[in-house]
Amino acid sequence: MVVSLFGAGWSFAQIKIPKENIKADISEEVRKEIEKLYSTDSLQRGNGCLNLGKLGTKAAPAVPFLVAMLGDQASVRRTQIIMPGMLISAEFELSVSLGALAGETLGNLGEPGLTALREALGDKNAAVRASAASGLGEAKDRRAVEPLIAALADKISLVRARAATALGKIGDKQAIASMFAALKDKAAPVRGAVAAALGEFKDNQIAPPLIERLTDPDGSVRAAAVASLGKLKTKETLPPLLSALQDKSPKVRAAAAIALGKLQNKQAIEPLIAALQDRDHRVRRVAASALGDLKAARAVPQLIAALQDVKDTELVNNAALALKKITGADFGSEVDKWQEWWEENQDKDSEQSLLLQRPGRLVLCGGRGLG
Repeated sequence: MVVSLFGAGWSFAQIKIPKENIKADISEEVRKEIEKLYSTDSLQRGNGCLNLGKLGTKAAPAVPFLVAMLGDQASVRRTQIIMPGMLISAEFELSVSLGALAGETLGNLGEPGLTALREALGDKNAAVRASAASGLGEAKDRRAVEPLIAALADKISLVRARAATALGKIGDKQAIASMFAALKDKAAPVRGAVAAALGEFKDNQIAPPLIERLTDPDGSVRAAAVASLGKLKTKETLPPLLSALQDKSPKVRAAAAIALGKLQNKQAIEPLIAALQDRDHRVRRVAASALGDLKAARAVPQLIAALQDVKDTELVNNAALALKKITGADFGSEVDKWQEWWEENQDKDSEQSLLLQRPGRLVLCGGRGLG
């Protein structure tokens, strides 16, 4: 994963510590990055945070200046480039406040930074509390579990949501009961954050309350619950995930398709084949990937058909990768070669039953191995 900042705005939040307070004995590399925190350009402030984080404990003298930035609500866009075996890299843009970025940096500076973050959870400024929660979660500071549980009852919904996310990242199971209660928070963003965070625990006891959230009036909450259910390896989740594949929200249907691919249950194959015809392009794309994860041999004709969608490059790429996973053959997005392969290998008498799945490869009924 590569993370970078770009396209920042020019919102300016002045650090209240006088610049003259930067001590003379601070190393030049640390001083240079601290001075960036005073810039009127939010991109410069963000880069200062990132660079201080890379310096680790050497940047401990920057702690008070980063604490002073925790309330900075200017936003920058962070790009994450992820390549999980895909034909092309996937790029995601996430908006992050500079306060949250400062919190993450403090978590990288050792005990002085962590102590400062735990203290900031009690700050009177809600933006500071929210940024502190984010930093403690990124640092996976178990000493912050109890104050973060307390923060689930904060009067500001942003703080409650960030506390839930942080508790998920820390993964201490003493927080689960409090998280269950927070699933009924009055604010949808908090319910969504809690539902997403519960998936990080990968504990089967979270299934029943998450299944209840599949009737939540907010689609984002339902999608988060579905995604978390997909992280569990239990048959209990199959029926609700199949139902979620019919949800009115495309976001929920897409999350369900991804989750069904992870669940590795063959009962999901036919519903996922049907999802290749979903009216939403995101659902079609992830359905193709899920069928590849399931090594669903009977989906080969439909995946070959998906290669012909000239308007959706990502669907074509996902279908091609799925076909490679299923068959062991690799013709990229060349429809004619895939059709020729299928004509040679399908069972003319019993439709698509010729391909028999075995661990690690596909085998023809005649005994010749594929892949």
